[in-house]
Amino acid sequence: MEYLGNILCITGGELIRSDKNPDGVISEACYKKLTVRKKINVVRRACYGSPALVEYDSLPARYREAWEARHGDPHARRKFAPFAERLHEDADAYNVFTSYTYDGGRKLPDEAIVSYCNDAMILNAVRETLEVMTAARRSARLSMAGRWEKMLELVDGIRTDYPNNLPKTAITLKRKYQRYQAEGYTALIHAGFGNRNRVKVKDAVDEAVLLDILSYGNQLPATVAAETYNLWAESHRAPAITPRTVRNYLTAHAVEIDAARCGSKAWADAFDPVVHRLRPTAPLLLVNSDDNDLDLYFKNGKDNYYRFKLYVVLDAHCDYILGYAFGDQVTGELIREAYRNAMRHIWELTGGYYLWYQTVADRWGLQSDNLLGFFDSLATFTPPAAGLARSKVIERSFGVEWHNALKHYNNYAGHNITAKEKHNSDFAQTNLRRRPTVKEAPALIAQFIARMRTLEWKGSGRSRQQVWLDGFRAMEAERMKPITEEVYLQRFGRRHEYENTVRNSGITITIGDLKRTYDVPEEVYRQAVGRKVRVIYDPGDLSRVLVEGDRLRFVATENVPLPMALADMKPGDRERLNAVLERKKRLRDENRTAREARRAVLERIGTDAQSLLQAGVMVKEARFGASEIVNRLALNDDHIDEQSIRRKY
Repeated sequence: MEYLGNILCITGGELIRSDKNPDGVISEACYKKLTVRKKINVVRRACYGSPALVEYDSLPARYREAWEARHGDPHARRKFAPFAERLHEDADAYNVFTSYTYDGGRKLPDEAIVSYCNDAMILNAVRETLEVMTAARRSARLSMAGRWEKMLELVDGIRTDYPNNLPKTAITLKRKYQRYQAEGYTALIHAGFGNRNRVKVKDAVDEAVLLDILSYGNQLPATVAAETYNLWAESHRAPAITPRTVRNYLTAHAVEIDAARCGSKAWADAFDPVVHRLRPTAPLLLVNSDDNDLDLYFKNGKDNYYRFKLYVVLDAHCDYILGYAFGDQVTGELIREAYRNAMRHIWELTGGYYLWYQTVADRWGLQSDNLLGFFDSLATFTPPAAGLARSKVIERSFGVEWHNALKHYNNYAGHNITAKEKHNSDFAQTNLRRRPTVKEAPALIAQFIARMRTLEWKGSGRSRQQVWLDGFRAMEAERMKPITEEVYLQRFGRRHEYENTVRNSGITITIGDLKRTYDVPEEVYRQAVGRKVRVIYDPGDLSRVLVEGDRLRFVATENVPLPMALADMKPGDRERLNAVLERKKRLRDENRTAREARRAVLERIGTDAQSLLQAGVMVKEARFGASEIVNRLALNDDHIDEQSIRRKY
């Protein structure tokens, strides 16, 4: 409301009831009818930036009564207008009240802050009004009596517009003002904030007992916790408490007690401060892996509800699944197979083997299966904090999109028992006959992984695989970590349990009840043949193996036998046969060339093997003869014929 000249006016926005102004007293349709019939006096029509003004006294009586019932008599408020003009928001008061703490860090409630700010603003206006009033009365030589009654009238006149906690008698208002002048803003804060007179758990001992009860791992409900505490309180003359007090303590001290009450994992999820991080800017910077109980049922003999353990290797750049492996349980070999699968998939996408910069995986089995050495050989290994699932990107990927993809299969097993969405057991029972067997699992799981790889990545309009490939192609060459096939087999391969001997037929080993023969490369054949070696192989690709021996390492490819009959030969067989024959011929030629070169050297020094052998025999006979003479002399044998002994040897 405002005055236009001496006319008290109400704006159209205040008068008309609407969604923005539910406190209005008249509908818009009624307002227009009253205007047309000139039942109300519109002293100013609405225009851009200026609302319509209606003379308040021209309103019908029922509307004025409705307005005054809600907002008070506007005429009565006119005499308080000069005082209201002295009301100004006090920013210092707001800062003091918002930063005020009590009882170990508790803050004032918002409604208290608003009320105390109004108290400070009003008392500031009282001070200014008193100064003006005192100066005027002194100049007129009038009595100072009745000033605080006048101040109380002014304060009461604005209580509706400015809710406050100021006293309602003149004498108490004066005391409040004097204390405010002496102590500042804190004089306005009620003594109840921080007052422990009504607290039932009074001292540190009482609180320690109660918090210890609430920290109990069985998660006692409020009623049981209150009963337990009251048994102790009765014997120690402490006040009894109610379940409501227990619930208040559970809320106020949750950060302190929930680790013991609910477990470290639940505490970490709820209270451990979150470190906000950005995703890797390119592929192969951070790889995360974890196991998952695959939520798909399979038939395994008489068990119709068999589930596999799935181990997934995921690139954190775009949650792209690089590799996976599944089995009855998670073992060190299953984890290695998942990483081998990841490297094979990288080769499929890029045509080469590439390592990454960092690996995040659980600490499970690091020592027992030597997984720590395996992870350290691949990249910087940073295991997540124990029990903190959110530190692993892969945990979040086993969420909504993961289960939405699984729901395409009629053997879907549903969420775990703690999930909000429950599985339809009737549907699972209906589809029991159509449930796939464990023999069908490899193809079905591969199909599911392919589906996950082709999901759209966060509104980009591209699949995760395409996002990964685009990121890889955009990487600078210096950021890539390519490795050779030899290094791949050395770090990811499975070591054969037995030693093997390299023979002229190659290296023959037994893998999975099948014998396989591998050819030795021509350049290392001389050094390798006849030697004991160990074979390292990739179970998913047995076309080549890594061979290691004493100061010997090479990659051997699987032998492809040639047909005996010319009629059985296929295109390319003749060329392969010719290459083998040429290799055999080169080996003989190299041996002949080496022998001729050796003989030429021996001729230059005038010796050969035959002369060295004969010289060795003569030297040996002379040595034995001298030995016999010495032995007989040592035995004082007088019948020594030295000449005969010399002739003998």
